Amino acid sequence: VYFVLAGAFALVAIFPIALFHLWRFISPALSEEERKGFLLYLPPLLFSFLVGVLFGFYILFPNVMTFLMSLAGDQMNTMFTAEKYFRFLLNLTLPIGFLFELPIVVMFLTRIGLLNPIQLTKARKIAYLLLTILSTLVTPPDLISAVLVAIPLVLLYELGILLSRKVYANKQREALKTSMEVS
Repeated sequence: VYFVLAGAFALVAIFPIALFHLWRFISPALSEEERKGFLLYLPPLLFSFLVGVLFGFYILFPNVMTFLMSLAGDQMNTMFTAEKYFRFLLNLTLPIGFLFELPIVVMFLTRIGLLNPIQLTKARKIAYLLLTILSTLVTPPDLISAVLVAIPLVLLYELGILLSRKVYANKQREALKTSMEVS
């Protein structure tokens, strides 16, 4: 129990330092535009991760625990150890936090030119399928939990498309403006 909790708190405490060192390693390979973009998207990325963890903790986790407790019924006595409880909690909430970063990552990839809204719209059906499979893999094997995760993921994908359109349009305007200035 103590090692699991100490490990979780250590990861939280070391996260800013690890991000700093990762930035120092990656930044020389990035152009000035990419550096600005990365620094611009970092606070929303952390915020969306936090929202995802809170969603996992306050909405998903209680529903999953209710489902798991209902499996035992009245015939069995369910007992948890603190280690298994916290490990299950972390294994459920942290992946959800990372998945909630999807729109911000899509915006960043659109800004640096790896994605565009046309590609995202064409890949919508495949993305829905992959997001549904991913939500099933992240949650325990019950339909309610998988749906509770799949719906926000699909909505986040659609939000990512909308934000990608905005970033793409701004990028196109800037390119048009610079080409007119050169002419």
